[in-house]
Amino acid sequence: MARWLRNPAGSARDYNEDDLLVHEVFFAVHDYLHVWTAQPLRELVPEQRLGRSPLAERDHEGLAFLQLVTEAAATVGLDYWCLSTFDINDVVPIGTTHHLLATQYCERDLEEYRRANRPFVVQTPAFFAELARFYCTGELTGFDVNDLRRSPMTYAGCATSWPTG
Repeated sequence: MARWLRNPAGSARDYNEDDLLVHEVFFAVHDYLHVWTAQPLRELVPEQRLGRSPLAERDHEGLAFLQLVTEAAATVGLDYWCLSTFDINDVVPIGTTHHLLATQYCERDLEEYRRANRPFVVQTPAFFAELARFYCTGELTGFDVNDLRRSPMTYAGCATSWPTG
């Protein structure tokens, strides 16, 4: 990625052997969203001293929760709200086979997910709250793992990012 960034106007194909550049760019955006989310959290909960040291034992649980919030923001923001809505090759014709980072969910498969959970919607702020709650509890409201297992498409999605029972 560093070599490509020296000449980002040039062809990215030269730096994407085995899809490594696309993978690294996706991780860079994901990590950026972690940092972006941490900024308002520092202001909202200053008592947690997020990103400051030294840390005391009493800080661990609160900081773990805030880390889960930043993970939800990074995953929802990049994968669920962005990458799941289009084919990256339509925007950057690089020949990548790397379409998502942290989940297998694609918006085109929404109707299959709705077979298990009729009101399921990803493209809303409420989904962010639901995924953050899932990260903290291990339960995704409206889904039963047995229903998900009845569809290879939904089971592939839950096998990588949701509990499988």
